[in-house]
Amino acid sequence: MAVETTSGMGREGDLGLREQAKAELAWDARIATRSIRVNVNDGTVELTGRVHSYLAKWQAERSVERVRGVRAIANEIQVVPRLVPPDAQLTAAASACLAASPQLPIGRITAVAHQGWLALEGQVDWDFQRRAVADAVRSVPGLRGVTNAITIQPRRVRRTAGAGILRDRLAQALRRDALLGASRITVAVQSGHVTLTGTVAAVAEAREAELVAWAAPGVWSVENRLRVDPIKREGPRLVLVPAISANDNGKGR
Repeated sequence: MAVETTSGMGREGDLGLREQAKAELAWDARIATRSIRVNVNDGTVELTGRVHSYLAKWQAERSVERVRGVRAIANEIQVVPRLVPPDAQLTAAASACLAASPQLPIGRITAVAHQGWLALEGQVDWDFQRRAVADAVRSVPGLRGVTNAITIQPRRVRRTAGAGILRDRLAQALRRDALLGASRITVAVQSGHVTLTGTVAAVAEAREAELVAWAAPGVWSVENRLRVDPIKREGPRLVLVPAISANDNGKGR
């Protein structure tokens, strides 16, 4: 997902954002934060270090995406598995995961491992199936990385909506999405190709808008030109209820 960014945060803003990103990583119990280093330059977060699984690398990036103020992420984390299975074993494990996924077409996806890196090829009808392929194999033990070369060949529908109708329906879907309430997005459609432009407040919102666009019937390509610019807006109102310790046992009532 290529997303444009704005500039001008300054060193002080970068330092604050770095602490926020580190805190979010530490908050996620699935991530071994001791082995991950965080650097921020003008709103772009760079992740380096080492983890023991490809899944952990993916989870770290998703975690940082949630941080308000992040404009882009450069995930340079290296995957160093504790045990490195033979490529034939990785290929068999990935193929078994694909065969067990109910969302994927049977016999249309191939997975081949080379030096711990898994290459995925084939054709699917929808983008959610392409993403399901990556989801299915991400947790295979010993995997260093995934190259997803799956292509989309949309099914022929009895009657395809015109570009104008598709554009309007997609705009309505974006407005319905609770995660995109403050985003300013313009939609252009031409022969099944969707282009998204405008401004969103976070990388996570840019990803969400792209997923909404891919979900539309008849869409075979999405170009995400959304610009990430942290919009100054009031954060969610938090109400803190007084904590009750397990040792209180109802005292003071």
